[in-house]
Amino acid sequence: MDTLHALPLQQGWIYETVVCTFSGDTPHAAPFGVWTDDHATLELDMYAGSETLANVLAGRELVVAFPAAVTTL
Repeated sequence: MDTLHALPLQQGWIYETVVCTFSGDTPHAAPFGVWTDDHATLELDMYAGSETLANVLAGRELVVAFPAAVTTL
């Protein structure tokens, strides 16, 4: 994913983000810490039983938003 190289991410740093998913037509957003070890993938931990994980498994997609300020969260 070339777009990760365009982001000013440091390897091993954890960034506060908002992960957005859908359950059918219903949007869902949750705060997540994400990181990259190789600038090719973003990594994050999702927990069994969470709505976010259920939505990702059902819909096979998510959006990771990087807010300009942590106070947005």
